[in-house]
Amino acid sequence: MKVQMMKTGLLWLIALTVVVIAVMWFILRDSPADGETQSRFGKADGISVRCEIIEATDNILLELRYGLISDSGVEIYMSQDGAARWQAYAQPLGVDHSAYRHDVECKVEGDQLYLKSTGSAGTFAEWRDVFSGDLIQRKQVPELLGIRKRKVDETESDNLRIQDRIEGFRKGNLTDETKVSGRNKGVGRNKGVGRNKGVRTQ
Repeated sequence: MKVQMMKTGLLWLIALTVVVIAVMWFILRDSPADGETQSRFGKADGISVRCEIIEATDNILLELRYGLISDSGVEIYMSQDGAARWQAYAQPLGVDHSAYRHDVECKVEGDQLYLKSTGSAGTFAEWRDVFSGDLIQRKQVPELLGIRKRKVDETESDNLRIQDRIEGFRKGNLTDETKVSGRNKGVGRNKGVGRNKGVRTQ
């Protein structure tokens, strides 16, 4: 009985030690190392969300947060000499997507902050006053992927309309648009069938 109690106590001690080690590891893993700056945006997995800290100049620190696989836009936080100066949000393109890649470039050019967002559906660039964060200019490249998607949607709609008309013929439910009095034009003698004018074979 006494041996059994000792074994139980030992198991509880081991379990408690494991829990303490796990908690300490969880706390310490997010603590910045010596000389490392902790992001104000908190944790990011580096797979779907990235947080970046950029030492733009000797006394200007830029912190960014954005989605790596989404049209997320970019959150910007600027501090100077360790003091917070401003926070801003660069708007996304606003496109629908299922698979996406997103890269961001940010730097200080003179008294302006330059931010470039390159995504699968397009690119935008912003210039902001580095000391106030005010937006000076924004340029955006049309989302070519979105244009292509609209063309695909239109083609699919055309295909659906054609399929509906085919089903109408099969069921005998012809609409006024598909009915042609007498002979159906294009059925029987089709002009251009046989000898096709202007068509050459090579």
